[in-house]
Amino acid sequence: MDTSGSYARFIEPIEDQMIGVIWRVLRDPDESDDALQDALTKIWGKRTVFGHPNPKALILRICINSAYDTLRRRAKHRRDQQVLREHATDQAGPSGASGVPVLSGGDVLVEEELRQQIMDQIADLPRNQAVAALMRLVDRMPYADIAQALGCSETTARVHVTRGRTRLRERLSHLNPTSKG
Repeated sequence: MDTSGSYARFIEPIEDQMIGVIWRVLRDPDESDDALQDALTKIWGKRTVFGHPNPKALILRICINSAYDTLRRRAKHRRDQQVLREHATDQAGPSGASGVPVLSGGDVLVEEELRQQIMDQIADLPRNQAVAALMRLVDRMPYADIAQALGCSETTARVHVTRGRTRLRERLSHLNPTSKG
């Protein structure tokens, strides 16, 4: 296959969409740039993408997967840092009733932490459920587009969204004080 014009034909027209799906997962400019570069490297390494029946959907799926890989690395790094902080707190003594230092701008931090917990839980779902949940619940995409991106039927896409939503509800029930989970 002639790949000299492949970038201009397949990638360039959807660059904004590629950046958009990655940004919605990561919400960090540096990590988004890195994830986009990782996705482009994977796409270029698998030039058979350009012969796929729906290259746009496959390219966007590779971008989403790259963003989730970055999110998983971030979550692992955060867990590692938490262990180090807990160890340091144990050595220095508690800093407050909960052992967590009080920070200014608490509402903003709580909201960001909540969003991050949700995104971390989405990232921990099985891949198809994670992609479907992100596309439907966060991006509000129609089931037909989700099915196209996942390479499955619309009914299967609905099942992935439903199962992902159910798992998220279970995993995040501690955030809802009225739930009896």
